[in-house]
Amino acid sequence: MGTVLLKDGLKDSQFSIRYQYLLAALLCCCGKGLREEFDRQCLLVATLAKLAQQVREAAPSARQVSAAGLEDVAQFFKAHGSCRLPLSPSLLVKGVVPRDCSYFNSNAVPLKLSFQNVDPLGENIRVIFKCGDDLRQDMLTLQMIRIMNKIWVQEGLDMRMVIFRCFSTGRGRGMVEMIPNAETLRKIQVEHGVTGSFKDRPLADWLQKHNPGEDEYEKVRKTGVTHRFSPWKPRGETTASLGGPSTAMSHPPHL
Repeated sequence: MGTVLLKDGLKDSQFSIRYQYLLAALLCCCGKGLREEFDRQCLLVATLAKLAQQVREAAPSARQVSAAGLEDVAQFFKAHGSCRLPLSPSLLVKGVVPRDCSYFNSNAVPLKLSFQNVDPLGENIRVIFKCGDDLRQDMLTLQMIRIMNKIWVQEGLDMRMVIFRCFSTGRGRGMVEMIPNAETLRKIQVEHGVTGSFKDRPLADWLQKHNPGEDEYEKVRKTGVTHRFSPWKPRGETTASLGGPSTAMSHPPHL
């Protein structure tokens, strides 16, 4: 995906010459296999962007992740076999799972996508594809959070962070990792009848509900609050993990 970002950079009047040299150097150094991988990723992103734009521009009452749009994605995999997702070279997928694909009812109307893992023992890989917002600021924020977390861990402060991956695939579009088994703190608060400022009691009750044993709950209490940076919900909401010995909270990108 580096080639897409550099090609977009060619449109930047201030840095276009620098991007031109960087793109030339990248294409010169990479071999045939890597260049073909870049081409597949670019084509996949273009296909997803077309689908996302169709869903976003449709009237709210008529919005759906169309079968025709998903068929285009399926045809891509039929022609190319597999492709690595821009989020990470380790995410190798071979198809899309239509029944698990939908969209979020937020301003950018991002797509919620599920891909078939090439690894037969691996779970489906779920991501958010967003078209219409610049995710570069989110990438920078997450990089800073990763650095801070490493410093905290080195100093003996393990906040149990699970930081999601986010990657800008071009101007105004990008891909975000979905974190499973997460609930927003807002939802937990509302379930306990709290709609105003944050209260500790609903969270404590929720933790006890999912850790009913006395030893389990004591472990949660001693562990403290865990931060899980998750992109499942719009900006400003925080999430809590459904499993494990601790709560999870997040400050996700603006979906």
